[in-house]
Amino acid sequence: SSNRKQDTLLAYWSSKEIPMDLKDNIVGYWDLRAQGYSLANREEFADKQSIYGRLLTAWASKITSPNPKALDLGCGPGFFSLILSQMGFHVTGVDASPKMIEQARANAAENGLNAQFILSDATHPKLSEHYDLIVTRNLVWNLTDPATAYKNWSKLLKQNGLMLIFDGNHYYYLTEPKYRLPEGPQSSHKHIGQVDPSVMEKIATELPMTKHLRPQYDETLLQANGLVVVAEQILRTFSRGDESLVADFLIVAGREKKHYAD
Repeated sequence: SSNRKQDTLLAYWSSKEIPMDLKDNIVGYWDLRAQGYSLANREEFADKQSIYGRLLTAWASKITSPNPKALDLGCGPGFFSLILSQMGFHVTGVDASPKMIEQARANAAENGLNAQFILSDATHPKLSEHYDLIVTRNLVWNLTDPATAYKNWSKLLKQNGLMLIFDGNHYYYLTEPKYRLPEGPQSSHKHIGQVDPSVMEKIATELPMTKHLRPQYDETLLQANGLVVVAEQILRTFSRGDESLVADFLIVAGREKKHYAD
């Protein structure tokens, strides 16, 4: 059935004859990637030198609220959720991919961790809680409406809370060709199996963030929703001639810089 789903996606993007919602395409792709992505996440979870794990831990450690609550948006197989649960956070993970949620629940159970995972559109999470920490990794670039996502997420953040956005200019090369990674756009994919990543490249041509240079554009959206950039870290760059171009980054946002700026 996975092969049939992939064939359907490819047929749609080559012919446009199969009526298919853009979000359905995105979910379908990540359903196909779930098992391999989970394997990569499990390896990363076991790697205590992971830059993502270390940065998440460092910033999450600044949350001093009793019984802190964390929201992991686009949680995938649960990498961030597991780390935060180990740290004592009450974690809610949200993802639109049923297969990713299955993997997240299995990974939490295997590690004896008690995190809640909800199948939901991350742009419009149906949640009534407020959170001390909101985290995302490689989610915003593949949202169909990132402006609305930031608006909704800002409403879920507590007054002294932090929002961590790990992301990158993954498909910006479709707008600005010089941003194509020298080693190729799919070089970071692991355990991809039989999934054809060109499906996502075709989907990315329709996505808003493909058209914007980041993290500058994210800063504009965050500020429009009453958040300030507490810190920003460039995680990976590459050279194109004399230019140093941003590949991956971390934005830390909050309502007031003074709480966490140190």
